[in-house]
Amino acid sequence: MKEEKRNSNIELLRIISMILIIAYHARNVSFVASPATFLNGGGEAEGVFNIYTIIIGSWGILGVDIFIIISSYFLISRKFDIRRVLNILVQTSMYIIFFYNVCFLYDMYKYKDGIIVLKKLISGTIEALSQPLFCECYWFITAYVLFLLVIPALNKIIKILNQGSLRYLIIVSLIGAVLSYKSQNIIADTYFFSVIYLCVAYIKTYGSVTIDRLSNYFKIISLIALVILSKIIMSVQTDSFAIKFIQGILAFTIGNIGRYSVMILFIALLVFYKTIKMRSIYNRVINTISSLTLGVYLFHENALLDCPNVLRSIFKILVNYNFFGENIFLFPFKYIFIVIIVFLCGCIIEYFRKRILHKPIMEFIEKTKRKQIDMFNEKVENIFK
Repeated sequence: MKEEKRNSNIELLRIISMILIIAYHARNVSFVASPATFLNGGGEAEGVFNIYTIIIGSWGILGVDIFIIISSYFLISRKFDIRRVLNILVQTSMYIIFFYNVCFLYDMYKYKDGIIVLKKLISGTIEALSQPLFCECYWFITAYVLFLLVIPALNKIIKILNQGSLRYLIIVSLIGAVLSYKSQNIIADTYFFSVIYLCVAYIKTYGSVTIDRLSNYFKIISLIALVILSKIIMSVQTDSFAIKFIQGILAFTIGNIGRYSVMILFIALLVFYKTIKMRSIYNRVINTISSLTLGVYLFHENALLDCPNVLRSIFKILVNYNFFGENIFLFPFKYIFIVIIVFLCGCIIEYFRKRILHKPIMEFIEKTKRKQIDMFNEKVENIFK
């Protein structure tokens, strides 16, 4: 019954957010980042290529912000439960072990020396699993877990502050995020996720005339077009001081699509609140796919030592077989096709992982550690009561 209450519009938005993240990562791998990899010559063709990648692959942070907004929207009304953290830690550990075993098989084929390869497998897996919350493997997981752990404190702050004080705190926090846009570390990531949580809590509790007025298709598309135009202007190579000055302003404001972009966060909030204003629907397939999205992230964006990045490996193979060719018109369709294929592969792997491996492990943890888990949750609740 609980599953039927999930609004599939929101779950579809979660799916889209992950596709945006994959497209962004695809743009950033070396085989996509260099136009010369796909195109001979450059000039006009290279300019068209850059516009394509800006339009398609610039929205990874928008996807991340939407993902956090959706999580925040539901977590605001729920009690803290350490099971959410345990669930993610088990899930991430399984992907780390999976990738190192894939590397083990590849190295066995390549080097034919079982002892050396086995030592490499064991040392690499231990090193990856022993990192504090996988900080060198998956930056998002680390920040997301820390974010889940600070939610009780955030709820306490929300409960104490009145509307005006909370609004002031959000404004100051957003200014802090803007000033720290070059930091890009786990603490800054967790901080920005917390700011998003406060924004969602404020809008959910008190509403927002601005968000309500601007959350329509025309205005959202206009803002996105403005960001795209800014990115195109910023990509222009010139010696003109005036243009460089404009590029500098855009890079700090509208054209800033980095991790702590207020502009991207604003668009994400508009998209989300436009979604929840739509008539609620239920679709079991959409909801099932949505539940696999974090696994898709873990599948395609591994940054483990000596383990190949999935996207990088795929694009390397495609480039070697001249998949993208020199046809500028077909490039965006091929780009999107690969992104969708990677997403579907990640979904299939995550689906069977959850059913075959994850479910029994979590049931075992629940069976053997339920008392300790409940006691921990109760202590946290009492501290931030």
